[in-house]
Amino acid sequence: MIKKFPSVVAAMLLSLAAVGQEVCTTPDEQIADPNSITKCAIEDTDNGAKKQLSIEVSTRRRVVRKNKEAVSAIGGINSSQKVADIKKKSLLIGKLELEDNSATIEKVPFNLVEEIPLFSKCNNVPLIKQAKCFETNMTKHIIKNFNYPQDAIDAGIQGRVLVQFTINEQGNVEDILMRGPKGGESLEKEAERIINDLPKFIPGKHNGRTVKVKYGVPITFKAPGATNNNSSRTTKKVVAKRTSNVVKKEKVITDFVKFVEVQSIPQFKACTKVPDMQKLTCFNERMVSHIQRNFNYPAAAAEQNIEGRVWVRFIIDKKGEVTNIKMKGPENGQLLELEAKRMVSKLPKFVPGEHNGKAANVEYYIPVNFKLHE
Repeated sequence: MIKKFPSVVAAMLLSLAAVGQEVCTTPDEQIADPNSITKCAIEDTDNGAKKQLSIEVSTRRRVVRKNKEAVSAIGGINSSQKVADIKKKSLLIGKLELEDNSATIEKVPFNLVEEIPLFSKCNNVPLIKQAKCFETNMTKHIIKNFNYPQDAIDAGIQGRVLVQFTINEQGNVEDILMRGPKGGESLEKEAERIINDLPKFIPGKHNGRTVKVKYGVPITFKAPGATNNNSSRTTKKVVAKRTSNVVKKEKVITDFVKFVEVQSIPQFKACTKVPDMQKLTCFNERMVSHIQRNFNYPAAAAEQNIEGRVWVRFIIDKKGEVTNIKMKGPENGQLLELEAKRMVSKLPKFVPGEHNGKAANVEYYIPVNFKLHE
């Protein structure tokens, strides 16, 4: 039986007025999924006064490494620690390509690089087992060096810290970025300390040369005594929210302006300070980045060889909220429709679009093509 591999293609049809070729980027500060990098091929096609922007995002299992492990640690009041609940998180694997083939990638993602960086202990391990060896030794290092900050324990602060860093051409760790929970600065510092203590690596290689490799790992801190209280409050909030959702029905918006016609398009908050001529470019880049970080081919659909295009239509309302999400996919494509809706529903709150000097509801479409590669 021939195996097929999943990919997602998101083609966003946008009207561009005298705008040059868009640039596909994944901003360094976005580390929601540190090891995720995707293929993003952008094409501009002239069509009278308008251009069509096509964005392709795909996953290739030929470069799949074993699942990384999210390290969860519990710190005790008496400074004793034990590690529990090591959770596995699937990686989104892919490749970044630009129209300009001469462009170079400054940092190659761990799951794309041809020869991954290695702990010295993994140097003689068979190639197929090297990624597993790397992750095993990374987990052991975190466990061995972990120390729950006492001030965080006393304050009941816990949560996940996402850490992204680079292993440079000399095998040294640099450019460490952390993102932790609210009030979790001490957790971020501890995560940074752990990563700084990593030993020197055998550097990675790509296209026959030594390169910088970007890697990320989530570390979950769980403080004794904080879980029950927090979970109690969280449960109440969740129950209240679910009850609210049952009672409150989403209002269908009919007074909207199409994205291609609105005078001032909705904006990601990060785009509000860019010059007007660059706002559309910024919007496109942020939308691409969001798709890259959040797409995931449903496993059940892949197993059943279900593929095809899903049209997703939604409204960015006068408050900047995404609402009225509707999907239309292929026959038997309900799983694909749900995945497309999930991806869109995770969009952040926007700065609303404006039309005739007032905040406007703006209609937007994204066609998402789910394809299985041989």
